[in-house]
Amino acid sequence: MMVASGYVEPKNIDEVVAFLDRHGYPDLEAGHDPVVVGLDANILAWRLPEVLGFDSETGETDAKGRRPTNGYALATGVEEELDWHFNQYNTHELTSAFGSEFDRLDDQPAGANREGLLGLYEYRRLRTDRTVDIVESDTGDEAIIDSYRKFNEESQKQAILFSNDHGFVERSLDTGVPAQVVQFPIDLPQTATGSWTQATELLYYLAVLFGVVVLPKVTIYGVWNGKNGRHWQSEQLDIDCRSPTVETQLERDLTILDART
Repeated sequence: MMVASGYVEPKNIDEVVAFLDRHGYPDLEAGHDPVVVGLDANILAWRLPEVLGFDSETGETDAKGRRPTNGYALATGVEEELDWHFNQYNTHELTSAFGSEFDRLDDQPAGANREGLLGLYEYRRLRTDRTVDIVESDTGDEAIIDSYRKFNEESQKQAILFSNDHGFVERSLDTGVPAQVVQFPIDLPQTATGSWTQATELLYYLAVLFGVVVLPKVTIYGVWNGKNGRHWQSEQLDIDCRSPTVETQLERDLTILDART
């Protein structure tokens, strides 16, 4: 979450940058193949191409004005791995341990399933908002990687893959598909400086993954009874204001935001 919000860099950020320098920034005018990004299921939720600056639309340009990548290649097997069926969350024990706020989570997916849903809706967002090649594949590392191998051989494009799984990356490299592991830090700094946008991103991830974030004057729900696909797609949170003053301020800010959109 700290990496996804931009407060902390991956543990091996230098390796990631070197990999992009080696495989990214294609010179299309010189006849280089377009470079497209493939993301493993364990990394999709965190919007790392945008956070780390190699997204095809927002990535940092080089001296010649070239983006690091030219789009995405999304494997159907990855989407299927993310689109799991989940059991409803029984919150009685959580309510006893942490408070009545968790009563509102009893019809929502539990734990790691919420990370899967974040990844699934990110997959769908990229498919809608970016230039995307859909790579047909079965589930499982072997099938997904082999589908990318065939894609690179047949498409006149070069897919480069990112994963948090060393085994996935090693298997990719063995088959000739460029791949890079992204390592999340184990130890976090005691303090970190960031923008308000990064703060809101972090609050969003915390609320979704933990279900509830209780702040001094408001309670933020990442999931709640009746949260549906529309809420997930639009990245909505539910906020319970325990302070009339804060509630008035939030209503005023929402009015301003609605007028701008």
